[in-house]
Amino acid sequence: MAIQTKQLIAEAFLNLCEKKPISKITVQNIIDECSVGRQTFYNHFPCKDDLILWIFETKIRTEVLDIKNSPNEPLINVISSYYSIYLRYRKLIINVKWKTDNNVLYKLQYIH
Repeated sequence: MAIQTKQLIAEAFLNLCEKKPISKITVQNIIDECSVGRQTFYNHFPCKDDLILWIFETKIRTEVLDIKNSPNEPLINVISSYYSIYLRYRKLIINVKWKTDNNVLYKLQYIH
């Protein structure tokens, strides 16, 4: 159930990313979009940045690894698969830049 709730919240966030910049998306917007309570959001993600990290670390990473684990796939299919991932998450990818900083693995900064 916890993973399903996380996925529901993530999908709501990704839908909102199609409509407005990440910096303008609030936790209230996310919970309104997926019809969960504020406490439910915070039970799964301490903040919006943790939600974004979860999307990159689980959803996007899983899709990329699925492609990577298909070494006999024709090149055109691999390129097409990577492009499909980019299209699915383009607003998130475009609006977040990643930095490494002072022993912090990731530091998110919003471009817009």
